[in-house]
Amino acid sequence: MDDASPDDTRVILERLTHIYGSDWLKIICHTQNRGAGAARNTGWDAATQPYIAFLDSDDSWNPRKIEIQLGYMLKHRDLDFSAHRYRIELGEGNGQIMVASKPSTRPICASLLLIRNFIATPTVMVRKDIQLRFPERRFSEDYLLWLEMSLGSFKGMFIEYELTSLHKAPYGSKGLSAELWQMELGELQTYFQLHREGYISGIILASLVPFSLIKYVRRVVRTVLVGRHCCEIIQEEK
Repeated sequence: MDDASPDDTRVILERLTHIYGSDWLKIICHTQNRGAGAARNTGWDAATQPYIAFLDSDDSWNPRKIEIQLGYMLKHRDLDFSAHRYRIELGEGNGQIMVASKPSTRPICASLLLIRNFIATPTVMVRKDIQLRFPERRFSEDYLLWLEMSLGSFKGMFIEYELTSLHKAPYGSKGLSAELWQMELGELQTYFQLHREGYISGIILASLVPFSLIKYVRRVVRTVLVGRHCCEIIQEEK
């Protein structure tokens, strides 16, 4: 799914199509950049298989991710979606995991998810026939969808395997993760949207908003401290 990338993404994808065949790799392109949520929705609607998994351009999957996660969902067909652990690897990483004979799992708890978004989008696998979709906005669009499913009638399970690597720091100096205030506004919009949709009460909303703002201040402080530490290291190396 190419969301009108300004680089040579389309050319690279076409090369891969020639290598693997158009029956294995299908390219869908937006004529203008509409954001991650819209791109995922377009791919979701065009999918022909019963399960959907998401992978962003700056993340990677363990080679056994589909085997393990899809296998689990096929054995538990009452599940609507699942997610799993991830690791942050600023390098390429080795992608190795230790696999037990039976994966440790736990139900995805909506109450815990309201407090902290512990679900990374590249870890999610969802049934294709679910009618919900990502809201087409720039920030916190995935968080809203996970909460709508968890607070609604959809059953989710968390698999205790690290099957995805995120190749950027959570609050780094590049990309969407650097725009902390916009991310915070997205989270607040999520809570207000859930209240309008009747998923949470006014009392819960009034509790979540100040808690979210406290987390935002903590992120800002952490980002500043990390930035200063990196500058000190660079100066020492010089």
